Amino acid sequence: MKPARQNYRQVQAEAKSRFGKFQHMRFEMPIAPDHINRWQCYRVDLSVTPRPLSARVRYCDYWEPHRFERMGELYIAPPNTSLHFKAMEPLIHEALVCELNPDSVHGCLGGPIEWTQARLEASLDIPNGTMRQLLRRLGQEAHRPGPGHAYMVEFLMGQLAIEFSRHITNIENPGPAPGGLSPWRLQLIDDRLRELRAPPSLEALASLCGMSVRQLTRSFRASRGCTIGEYIAQSRVDRAKFLLGRGESSGSTSRLLGFASQASFTTTFRRATGITPRQFQQHLHRIRTAK
Repeated sequence: MKPARQNYRQVQAEAKSRFGKFQHMRFEMPIAPDHINRWQCYRVDLSVTPRPLSARVRYCDYWEPHRFERMGELYIAPPNTSLHFKAMEPLIHEALVCELNPDSVHGCLGGPIEWTQARLEASLDIPNGTMRQLLRRLGQEAHRPGPGHAYMVEFLMGQLAIEFSRHITNIENPGPAPGGLSPWRLQLIDDRLRELRAPPSLEALASLCGMSVRQLTRSFRASRGCTIGEYIAQSRVDRAKFLLGRGESSGSTSRLLGFASQASFTTTFRRATGITPRQFQQHLHRIRTAK
């Protein structure tokens, strides 16, 4: 009998600054994972490939032994806190991870964060578009350093620390952000973007919400921390992941989501995820068939 393969962890790209460390990570776990991690820094983790549907986590220092919750595409973990991760199947996964120094975050806030139950629960699924864009920019810079690389990395990590701090402090206030859209309008937009057809124009979304395009764009950024165009683009990629994951071909996915061509879809998908639709499906196949 062959011995079980050890868990595989590889840094695909890395960048550092005084604010912390960024890494594009690849994980390969041939045995269904069930382990506890503890980090000294704030960990901001954006999934590049889908997390397994069975993946669950528990804050060991705060929750009962039986309480496990699902993770979203983007999550935050506090420093010096044990996080118990488990799944029912083997795992091949890639993520953009930034470990922020606590002093950097606390400096933005004027002191340590109080990790209430509301903040712990919300930390496992972060809908912040700006944080996602910053992590992707860090990924691009780590893979393809350009002139002024060190300054760019420090700038992006500094922005991430500030955005992280603002997002955490706002979690205790469930109401709409000042000048933002009401929850029912945000829900209308999300429902429309989940439909399998070409994305709506700004005019169509403004009409759906009963407001002008200018009001919509300004208020949407206040609510979600990104432009509505960025949000639509990311929603399209998320829908593409879902369709590819259920077995649709790249061409079929392209048509269902209203792309001008399969080539255009491939370019958009690769720009957002770092891999082609075919490579994405290969990742999923390896996860599902790994022994």
